[in-house]
Amino acid sequence: MELTPKVVAALTLPPGKADVLFPDDAVPGLALRLRAGGNRGWTFQYRIGRKQRRMSLGDASAISLHAVRKVASQLHARVKLGQDPAGEKHAAHVRAGETFGALLPQYLARQRDRLRPRAYVEVERHLAVHAKRLHGMPLASIARRDVATVLSAVAAKLSAASANRVRSSLSGMLMWAVREGLIETNHAAWTEKRCMSSEHFGQLAWQFKRMSGSSGLKVQAAMACRCRRRLCSMVFRLIFSLRSRMA
Repeated sequence: MELTPKVVAALTLPPGKADVLFPDDAVPGLALRLRAGGNRGWTFQYRIGRKQRRMSLGDASAISLHAVRKVASQLHARVKLGQDPAGEKHAAHVRAGETFGALLPQYLARQRDRLRPRAYVEVERHLAVHAKRLHGMPLASIARRDVATVLSAVAAKLSAASANRVRSSLSGMLMWAVREGLIETNHAAWTEKRCMSSEHFGQLAWQFKRMSGSSGLKVQAAMACRCRRRLCSMVFRLIFSLRSRMA
């Protein structure tokens, strides 16, 4: 039957029935569902392959027939294009539950047997304390900007070296998530490493000189090595960017 507001208001459960669907001929798949206890709701059902899917579109007392027909028409069009609205909704719900904080214990449990005790304590502190602002975010929604914000806060509160260590721990977890198929990109790997301040570098140079007894040859070697690493990183990013634009 073609539903109207008056028909919707007058429909009741047939005697002996606890759950009945009243299809709307105006929009394929749309139906009014009446259940025992007085529940009246809109549903949209369709077939994808051999599977029958059904989606709840809300309470009939809260959503008008006109409004629900618009929603059902859009869903019907998506089904005609080969999409699976119910499956996509379920997948989105699952991804929303895969937050950084929810997956952190799983990652740390894996790392506990792989790292030395002292290194594990460092990684745990980086991810549990310094990256706490990411805990409530779905892993798939964490962007490069979110990671950079965490690193900037660490650099401002502690030091650039601390931010780089947190960056390494974040990159390790996000790379694990990529391998597990939870996300597609490790955004931490594309954040910029922090440069040491002149004061911090001076302290490092003094320590090198003290340990080596030389006039700073080891410091110069360390600086050269660090520069080479940064140059290689910049070249790699440039090549990747060019390939992405050409693809």
